[in-house]
Amino acid sequence: MWHILERRELRFSPAALLVAISWSLETATAKELLPAAPDAIGLLPEEGRLNLLYGRGAKERSIPLRQELLGSMLIAYCIRAHIPLRRAARKEVQIRAHYVSLVFHVDHARTGAATKPTTACA
Repeated sequence: MWHILERRELRFSPAALLVAISWSLETATAKELLPAAPDAIGLLPEEGRLNLLYGRGAKERSIPLRQELLGSMLIAYCIRAHIPLRRAARKEVQIRAHYVSLVFHVDHARTGAATKPTTACA
């Protein structure tokens, strides 16, 4: 059996994450978050998580954000920002040292065999 695998990755910098998360605070997906926008983002790739940071210095408060909720928030933001997304794709969130990726995987194994193009004879 043959496979054609499609992979698409959208990378969000910490600044882009702040924008996406701040917008999502007004949506139903953010029910478990504080109503205020975070001041910063803490990326913890070795732990596979992201923390929302509120306040500065001794008054800093850190709230972990589940990957499932983060994925929902990023997808909602992309829809609002008119970034095209594939519905029929396996979606994955990857937390890296300097960015977060929203990755889409599509397996085209069920696609029929391509037909040869026909050439017109003159």
